[in-house]
Amino acid sequence: GKLLLKIANMFHMSDYCDFYKRELSVDCDSPDINALFTNEEIQGEVTLAQRMRVSVNEEPACFLSWVDNILNGYQCSGTSTIKKQGYYNPTTAIPVCYPQTRKLHCLYSHMSHYIPHLLPTQLKKMDRELALKMVELQIIPNNDPLQLPATVPIGLALPLMESLFRLRHDPPRSFSPAGYHLIARPDLAEMSLAPQGRTKPCSSLLSRYRASQTTAHHSSSTMEIKPSHDPENDGLPPLIHHSSMLFPSDHRVKEASKLLRSSRPIPLSLIRPVEMTDHEYERAKQDKLLLLCRRSLSLPLGRGMMTLGSKEETVELAEPLAVPKLCLMGRVPVSNATLALDTTHCPNNMTIWPEFHNGVAAGLQLHPQSRVGRTWVVYNKPGSQSSPPPPPRGQQQQQQQTPSTPSTSSSATNQHAHGGLLMALGLQNHLSSLTMTDVYDYLTTEPVTTTVGLLLGLAATKRKTCDPATSKMLCLHLPSLLPPSFASMDVPAVSQAAAVGGIGLLYMRSGHRLMTEFLLSEMGKKPTCDLVQDREGYTLACGLALGMVHLASSETSDGVRSGPGGTMTGLADLKMEERLLKYVIGGSDDDDIIMSRKEAMERASSVAGAEPEKCSRISEGDLINTDVTAPGAIMALGLLFFKSGNKSVARRLALPDTLFLLDYVRPDLLTLRVIASALILWDQVTEDETWIHDQIPQVVRHHFNQLGIDAKRLTSMDDDDDDAMARSPPPTNATKTTAANVDRQSIRQAHAHILAGACFAMGLRYAGTHNPNAKRAILRQVRQFQKMRDDVNDPVTLAQRPERPTLEMCLYSSTLSLSLVMAGSGDLEVMSL
Repeated sequence: GKLLLKIANMFHMSDYCDFYKRELSVDCDSPDINALFTNEEIQGEVTLAQRMRVSVNEEPACFLSWVDNILNGYQCSGTSTIKKQGYYNPTTAIPVCYPQTRKLHCLYSHMSHYIPHLLPTQLKKMDRELALKMVELQIIPNNDPLQLPATVPIGLALPLMESLFRLRHDPPRSFSPAGYHLIARPDLAEMSLAPQGRTKPCSSLLSRYRASQTTAHHSSSTMEIKPSHDPENDGLPPLIHHSSMLFPSDHRVKEASKLLRSSRPIPLSLIRPVEMTDHEYERAKQDKLLLLCRRSLSLPLGRGMMTLGSKEETVELAEPLAVPKLCLMGRVPVSNATLALDTTHCPNNMTIWPEFHNGVAAGLQLHPQSRVGRTWVVYNKPGSQSSPPPPPRGQQQQQQQTPSTPSTSSSATNQHAHGGLLMALGLQNHLSSLTMTDVYDYLTTEPVTTTVGLLLGLAATKRKTCDPATSKMLCLHLPSLLPPSFASMDVPAVSQAAAVGGIGLLYMRSGHRLMTEFLLSEMGKKPTCDLVQDREGYTLACGLALGMVHLASSETSDGVRSGPGGTMTGLADLKMEERLLKYVIGGSDDDDIIMSRKEAMERASSVAGAEPEKCSRISEGDLINTDVTAPGAIMALGLLFFKSGNKSVARRLALPDTLFLLDYVRPDLLTLRVIASALILWDQVTEDETWIHDQIPQVVRHHFNQLGIDAKRLTSMDDDDDDAMARSPPPTNATKTTAANVDRQSIRQAHAHILAGACFAMGLRYAGTHNPNAKRAILRQVRQFQKMRDDVNDPVTLAQRPERPTLEMCLYSSTLSLSLVMAGSGDLEVMSL
């Protein structure tokens, strides 16, 4: 640089001198620069010819200034423009010794034709031509856009990277494979390599992408297309393959898939103390494996949400749907040996409903546009693919006496999973092709899980239609809707609950009077026989079904019907709101309801010719058992007045504001009350933490804070503070009386349940919105619950901590609320909880 500066000074080229001084970043009066200006200067004026003999450019050749003028929209051709704007002619040839500069010169020269009059329609054309030019010039090694800043100055690389970024999110349809790799879209590059009419599986794309990372050029002749590989049939590997191609450095989908996979042995690690015997160690491993297996049995629910509609759309399904297995084994580290779970001490039905939900998750993988016909549904029925011949007559009695073999156990597992598959097909409107003979075959020969799946699936397919055939099928599983002579039929309680839920779906928002009367009477029904199993669940199903029949059909705070056409018309004589509030608060039924109930029992006994059947295990009298009726009634009111803003009903569901009233409400019902109030006052739910704490009554907040203050005051007592404590005034009698009358455990439980209900209500209100304020508010409560669970040294936390089952239930409910808000975001902070 100093040599060029000296030559420019010799020829009196002041513009070049100034340019080289700025390039060298030196002071003009420095001794080093002054030493260059000797008496070797040429005397006289320097002509243009002499200047051209020294340099081919009339002006100093500054490439960066030229690029800057191009990006500012100046034209770069013509001598007049050169003299006017002060940069050299782009048509001038750059020496071969600068290959990278020649390539950049070519790219920016091509860009100069679009920038002065760039329109949105021409932007994509410019980006595409630039990408093709970059592939042709091979300016980036291996067509890897991440290597561009390493080979080109960052100021020159940014405009090119911005162009590639725009193409990545809006790629052209017809592009070369190398161009797709240049814009970081290897998935489209592999699709362009596939023959026309063929669909490339995910695994082949992943294998080709990995092979492309080790080669400089990609050729379709050296790559093979391999079929998709999903040995567990859980639908997770295709998701991992797709995400790895689109986002190679993002492993969130892979980690989530590892958490939701239930078909592989569970890692089992247990530290063995020195004093533990071999028998105790094996027993401890079985106990821990049982806890891990229970967690694994709940994974199909999350896997169904993650793989929803992930299977490729097909014209018509031909092969049976494979259902992944539930693995109840652990893998011990170091030896890598598998340990099977000892199920001798486990309930017999431990895996029945997990298998059912496993079938639901498998069915939800189907694409919504898939054509599912009757033949395919029946073909998936266990035993329909291959029916073995019946055994000889002499061996039939012997087989009946032998216990169940693994094959029969596997057949039962497939039947439970098939029931879940029926429910999944119904949720996707794929069960309309079944005939009544098929339905009859399912209901008479299959287990209860198939019955539940079929009832809910058909009701979901026919929802809001009030279909008579489906209604008759559901009513056949409800003894209260059958004639008195058939009322004594033994119908499983879970089938009755499923039938009630199906009625809610079938008559959704219809305001059907007969079903309204039936559901109201079933909620307050007294036990009439000794079959009272799952009574609470049946009553809750009645409440939810009643809420769906009259979903958002009540009057708003302004007196306007919020339902479609006012579905509450003609039901005023039922006094639905008063009866539901009585089911929440308690008391005795009205006299007319008691008389109608007795008349129905006498009518049934007269038809059957026997005395009225009574329950010998439960005697409730005329009082309402709110432990049974309150959950369903609360949710029915919330759905009935959904988004109505009816403050009158919301006040009736308000939380107790005195310690006396708080003793008469079960703590977990406080959660439902908060949720129901939020459903009614939907528009008043805000995304700040203040709204959550406003749901806590003043009496609960005061005594809960007092627990922490008392704990902090007791821990601050030490030897140095004895004199100060002696000078402090003693507690008054009123304080002692108040502290003695407070049930501390009740305060802790109420506070935890109210916070969990408020978080869940906020999660419902902002579900899927990714609202940062709602996330921050709920996350703070989750952290607080975690601190209560894990911190054993803080005295304030210990004083305010409820019992562990309540704490964990509230923690998991709040975490679920946070997941509702951030659904579909893949938020790392939520995943790391």
